[in-house]
Amino acid sequence: RDEAKARMLAAVSSMWLVPGLVGPVLASFITAQFSWRAVPWCLAGLLVLAAPLCLHPLRRVPRPNTAATQKRILWPTLGLMVAFTALIEGLRRTDALGLPLALAGLVGLVWTARPLFPRGMWRMQPGLPSALVLRGFVAFALMGQGSFVTLALREVHKLPLAIVGISISIGGLSWTIGAWTQAYLEKRYGPPSRLARIRYGLMVLTCGMTLTSLGMIKVLPYPVIFAGGLIAGIGMGIAYNSNSLYAMNSVPEGQAGQLSSQLANIEVLMTAVAAGLTWPRSWFEDMRAGLGRSRDR
Repeated sequence: RDEAKARMLAAVSSMWLVPGLVGPVLASFITAQFSWRAVPWCLAGLLVLAAPLCLHPLRRVPRPNTAATQKRILWPTLGLMVAFTALIEGLRRTDALGLPLALAGLVGLVWTARPLFPRGMWRMQPGLPSALVLRGFVAFALMGQGSFVTLALREVHKLPLAIVGISISIGGLSWTIGAWTQAYLEKRYGPPSRLARIRYGLMVLTCGMTLTSLGMIKVLPYPVIFAGGLIAGIGMGIAYNSNSLYAMNSVPEGQAGQLSSQLANIEVLMTAVAAGLTWPRSWFEDMRAGLGRSRDR
């Protein structure tokens, strides 16, 4: 059963393969011919076409008789969305309202997350809490860095869009390779090797991200960025999916749906926080400019 779960996770990761190879090239072409704003509108059209394929099967799923549980989770979920929005907006702003808004969002996140996530997350308690924390930090690191790789290739290294898109394709391809590698290791060595796969996968991920960072800031030539993305993707595929297996085996069978939402929530939250944390540079630059104007007076 664990072996089947590993293959299932690898198959899900494989769905990124074709979009990862075709999507960046197509997005680069659309941006060059029209504007980058046209790319999200094209994606919105695809969502409209795909929605019936998702909604129709859900109509056949029996509704669980857990109205009280749904109500208990609904309001914290809505509160989490509001607090999350406040935090990101506060991190983005550089005026006097930015810091109070970010602090209010942070307090709101801590308060609303309590009923949505298991106890012991802040202490990184072994089992599911530590698996969720690890998922969040991995998303914070790799996907946060990924938000700026294409920007660095375009603005710092002045590469054409077609080459910039290759960096995204490499990440999708190598992630799939890593996912199937962990499925093979799960089959060969079984669950006892799972924690070791997470550790070694994170080591490979760190090496790849380090190479990518050195290429982004021109310490090393820009081809290192692509090599680092390849290495990091393989490490991510191994560690990410092995961690998901570890989390799945930390909850009862009937709580798989709740686990899926917890993993998705912590991943999206930490990815957005990583992007929002670019605010200090702008904030300090504005503050420094303000102090300079004060001295001139």
